[in-house]
Amino acid sequence: MFGCPKCGRIIDKEVAICPYCNYNFQEINSFFNKDRTRTFLEDEKYAGLIKRIVAGLIDIYLIALITYLIIYYLNIDIKQNTIQIISIFLALYILINTIMERTKLRGTIGKYLVGIKALDKDENPETILIAFIRNLAKILNVITLGIGLLICAGTKKKQTLGDIVTKTYVLTDLKITDKDDRPFSSPLKRLFAFVMDVCLIIVILYGINWLCKYLLDLNINPDITNIINQIQKPLNLVIILLYFPLIESRKGTTFGKSLMKIKTTTLKDETPGFFRLILKEIIFLVEIITLGSLLAIVTPKRQTLSNRLTNTIVVDN
Repeated sequence: MFGCPKCGRIIDKEVAICPYCNYNFQEINSFFNKDRTRTFLEDEKYAGLIKRIVAGLIDIYLIALITYLIIYYLNIDIKQNTIQIISIFLALYILINTIMERTKLRGTIGKYLVGIKALDKDENPETILIAFIRNLAKILNVITLGIGLLICAGTKKKQTLGDIVTKTYVLTDLKITDKDDRPFSSPLKRLFAFVMDVCLIIVILYGINWLCKYLLDLNINPDITNIINQIQKPLNLVIILLYFPLIESRKGTTFGKSLMKIKTTTLKDETPGFFRLILKEIIFLVEIITLGSLLAIVTPKRQTLSNRLTNTIVVDN
């Protein structure tokens, strides 16, 4: 026999759901059993403004893509049905977020990627009603011109207006082992390195195409002309696809990374192999679609989506 933590009534120890208040012991027990090995970093227990903005942007972007697919399938004219489209987006946003916060992820795809989760005032899973009201209350952030969201930067437990209304919190989902003292490169350095590499690729492609055009203009031989026409586009594609894997698999750096003094390594500080880097480049295409590059701003190891899925990091060299 023991007391129900919600209503205080004395009940049988074997009861899964309190007969008086419907308190679900199985759900709570499974939640804590799952997270027993996890220890929050106390200095980062509550998710801050930047993490929540990044998670929110990813969610909004993904739901916007789903909305676009729906209106494309239904052949809805965007210019003439703006209110209808906004209504579809809002309905999907509230519905999907509510459902996702009731799954084992305890949050949306954006929250999962960033490493945060939404919980109730006792740091237990939200009920479906609380999850629905919480996401509906996000309209307050729009009505207050963003002030409802920005106040989380100044509150003790980093709550937005919607969190305060529903008495919920957004917590980080980090292990003590997530702390790492390696010199992870800043997103700005990585961006500059990437831009310089892209510029170099453009110069290389320009040189190859200029040479091909020059040879074609000479009209040396029909067979040579035919060969040049056949290999020109595939050669450009090969250079674009293999530039990063081929160069980075040697020492973990590219032209741009060398200039910025950064390099790509595995989590074990080894130079990643060619096929791992090929996979990373394929995932990079998904990263563009999902705004996965934004994760480098808020994740402990400054990893983008492609870094996380290939177990790589970028560090100062």
